[in-house]
Amino acid sequence: MSTSVPETTLVQIRAELEAGRLIDAVKLYRAATGLGLKDCRDNVLSLWEKLATEDPERYFRFHDRPKGRAWTLIVAVAVFAWILWTIYGYIFPRLSGEKVSPTAALEIRYTSTNDPGDDDGQTALVAADFSTFRGWPEAGGRTRMTLNLNETGAERLLDVQKRADTKELLIFVRKQLIGRTRVSQPNNRSITFDLIQDPAIDANEIMARLTE
Repeated sequence: MSTSVPETTLVQIRAELEAGRLIDAVKLYRAATGLGLKDCRDNVLSLWEKLATEDPERYFRFHDRPKGRAWTLIVAVAVFAWILWTIYGYIFPRLSGEKVSPTAALEIRYTSTNDPGDDDGQTALVAADFSTFRGWPEAGGRTRMTLNLNETGAERLLDVQKRADTKELLIFVRKQLIGRTRVSQPNNRSITFDLIQDPAIDANEIMARLTE
């Protein structure tokens, strides 16, 4: 090949073969020699085998080359796997709710009918009593939230629900009242309430505080 193909063209052909681009290498060889397509392909393949034998780290053999369809399939599988991982790692956990940090400045207090002057209530639950939370917008610009309790929290809430004098639950974040709800809820596994509509209460900020 070297006697009929200019050295500059050979350099280009070697570069194409190193990149695995057989068709481009054949085109260069054919343009330089004017031979038929089959002869050009055979000669280029012969050169490729020779280069792969002399320098296998740079030139993989023709029959070992990555196939176009195979690479497409590999890339497609990799992308699909990434999408599944994203769904599993990001979306699924958020279907059940964001995790409440046990150190978050969250406090649930209850007010008593026996002490009508106690507007701030008494502490019933703290962040460590909760597992996850969810928040979503409602009509009228309201934001509704659900705080899901762990086993310990569920037992403590049940104790509060059993108290005959319990009036309502107050939800505080960083000592700021963000919502209130009646105690007589259908279960003791979660607390659902509407955020107080106040310019000083930002739903996104509240949710961020719960994960701190």
